Amino acid sequence: MANGNITNRVKAATFDQKLAIQDWRKLSVDQPYYNAITNEYCIPVATDIEYIDESVVNDPAIQTEVKTRGIQNLWTFFNKSTDGLDPTQLVTLDVVKVADYYMDSRPCSRLRYLVCIEGDLFGNVPQNPPNFLSDEPFGDVEAVVEYTIPELLGLINSVADSLDDHAILMEDFLSTAETRRPDLDLREEARRLRAVYPSLLRLLKSNGYTPEAATARLTNPALPFGLPTPPGGDAMTVQFGFGEANPQGVLSIVGCPDPSNILINVGIRRTDADVLAEKVEIGYFTFVRNPPIKYARTRGYLRNLRVIKEQFECSDSVGTWANWDRETYDSITGFVTGTYNAWDQFSNSRRGREIIREIKDKWPFDDSKKIKTAEDVRNEKEAVDTQAKLKQDEENESVTDFVGDILLSTEGQRELRAKLTDTGAAYSLLLDRVDMKYMLGIIAAVL
Repeated sequence: MANGNITNRVKAATFDQKLAIQDWRKLSVDQPYYNAITNEYCIPVATDIEYIDESVVNDPAIQTEVKTRGIQNLWTFFNKSTDGLDPTQLVTLDVVKVADYYMDSRPCSRLRYLVCIEGDLFGNVPQNPPNFLSDEPFGDVEAVVEYTIPELLGLINSVADSLDDHAILMEDFLSTAETRRPDLDLREEARRLRAVYPSLLRLLKSNGYTPEAATARLTNPALPFGLPTPPGGDAMTVQFGFGEANPQGVLSIVGCPDPSNILINVGIRRTDADVLAEKVEIGYFTFVRNPPIKYARTRGYLRNLRVIKEQFECSDSVGTWANWDRETYDSITGFVTGTYNAWDQFSNSRRGREIIREIKDKWPFDDSKKIKTAEDVRNEKEAVDTQAKLKQDEENESVTDFVGDILLSTEGQRELRAKLTDTGAAYSLLLDRVDMKYMLGIIAAVL
């Protein structure tokens, strides 16, 4: 397709059509998309370049490398066949282009390019058979959980509402009881859980799954991707595969403990058909590496939604938060985080107990009074006054005051005689300072 035709189509597009096209600057490198206005399939490609200038943007070597990576990723994510075709050979043709570039203004950002290929050509490339997922635990997958779309939404809302209710019960209980507040924000947990559903819809939408498309795939597995729309109705079932083994360390973060309840894969299938779920490829890493799925507790909720809902609806667990401690929380969610394990090990160690005891002795925790009564103030004042009087009495016992003229004191005369070494000192220290009549009176009194 000639560039002039693309320009004309962009100019002729309505506002609604332009609004439907995704802003590629906000997409990750595993999120390709179809541009219906230009009839192109595009994908962002990241580089290690930390600056922008004309020599870099228009560098033929860089553009060739970027287009090569972009084409390879498009082939991978759209599961295109490579039989008899090397996709990298298209890099030298006009059907592949660098459509745009961008670098965020935030620190440590890198230059990113947008690579596009003509939609007609790409759509005619045969697809490989879908990658199906086992409906039983296999390999790294230790648990397989399936939800229909409406069921998932209902479970998420139910559990999130229960978390909010327990947050209110917890606040009411802690306002009247002297106990340590747990380092767990139930309202934040509920907010993260509710965010799972729209995040999942974006993942499925980017993969082009609709009930109609799923039905067509039953008879034609090589069906090319069409315009994606959100799935709906009971026709779609989402499958999640959970495990504890971190595949290739993709979810590891330096300085953090190994993640738990790892989401190994995501699949989707027709509910009313006896088929395996088709693996979701596009946007998977973005889905698992970003909120809310990046949080271990949120993944634990997603894995155990049905069990958690039953526990919350149990009459024995409703009414008061007083006995809803960490052990109860763990029995509901089915997993323990490393934070509490580390705290238990610390608080149960000898040195840990010593540190905690020293802190409690120096800090007004629950076992110390924080507000003084009038009687407390009077008693402290009396104790301070008593201590001050005793100290003053001790000082008075060790000091003897001389009453009268300093020259008549033994200490004063001894000090003055030590300083009178010559006539000059006698004049400056005595004769120039004391009236002679007063001096003669003192001498006469001594004699």
